[in-house]
Amino acid sequence: MRWPWYSDDDSRRKPLPPLLSIEYWSDPKNYLHPRVLVPASVLAACSLGLIYVYRAYVRRIPESSQIYPSFFRKRSLFGKVTSVGDGDNFRLYHTPGGRLLGWGWFPGRKVPTDPKELRQRTVHIRIAGIDAPELGHWGNPAQPYSAESLEWLRTYILGKRVRAYIYRRDQYERIVCSAKVWKGLWRRDLGLEMLKAGVAAVYEAKTGAEFGDMELKYRVAEATAKIQKKGMWGLKGQYESPGTYKKALKEAEAAASSSGHGGASSSAPAASKSSAPAASKSSAPAASKSSAPAASKSSAPGPSKSSAPGPSKGSAPGASKTNTGKPSSAGTPQTGVKGGVVVVGKPSSGKRSTTRKMPPTSATTTRTTARKKAL
Repeated sequence: MRWPWYSDDDSRRKPLPPLLSIEYWSDPKNYLHPRVLVPASVLAACSLGLIYVYRAYVRRIPESSQIYPSFFRKRSLFGKVTSVGDGDNFRLYHTPGGRLLGWGWFPGRKVPTDPKELRQRTVHIRIAGIDAPELGHWGNPAQPYSAESLEWLRTYILGKRVRAYIYRRDQYERIVCSAKVWKGLWRRDLGLEMLKAGVAAVYEAKTGAEFGDMELKYRVAEATAKIQKKGMWGLKGQYESPGTYKKALKEAEAAASSSGHGGASSSAPAASKSSAPAASKSSAPAASKSSAPAASKSSAPGPSKSSAPGPSKGSAPGASKTNTGKPSSAGTPQTGVKGGVVVVGKPSSGKRSTTRKMPPTSATTTRTTARKKAL
């Protein structure tokens, strides 16, 4: 039976060589044939899909810095708790796939126990929505009930398999997560169990709090533990919550730093008061006392003994003696007054002296009048 679209040209076509033969691949036109394009496309799609599955679900994440931001609020980590450092955080060794992919029984798929082997190979987890009593860090005193809270968390999850639902990364490079752990036939929320036991409080910060959809349950569990005086709420006296305790520590540090800056500022003015005025008193007034009065005494008006009135030999009547001073330094001209005329002597540079007429002063006029009357 002939197909309707079958033509005589198709019967005259040369049949294709076998797919695995050299003759077939030597012709470039055969690369676009459907029996080549379809398998190649399927193979490429399967390869890309396997790479995505491996990177998203099978790849082991050694530490928190290698968690992509695309994981936040979408992905979770499954692993084994290797250490508990505080009442609200722990270290998780990521075991993707769990026992299904051979973790714990297949060769090369075992969780290390040596601390040296675990270094830089665990994810630091911060439990979301809760705040446990603070241990003594960086020289600060430990908060009451901090040791009991740490011991409770170690007993509850150390060495257990936990699934952590990722929210975000905090300022200490920890991954904020809500953790789930199996207890018997039920999977428990770790933060909720800590609040019920009275070993933690609801996170009180204004920003950065993460609860998921558990905030209401967390607050009800905390209120119930307070009423029943469980854990840290049963201590004598008014117990200080971890949030209030940390706030008080920050205020104390701020007050200490401000007092340190105040001491530095008070010492600086003291230095300036003790140095600047002393310099001004010892230099400026001394110069003015030693120079200004001396100049006023030497240049005070009035006739001196050397310029007293009186006739001299070989001088015309009415002529007064000239008070010609010698130069005190090089280049200073000699000056004097003669008959109401100011005489400028030759300077040390050797230039010719000049004479400039000036109106007679009152002292010169008085002396001349007195001499005329005497004659």
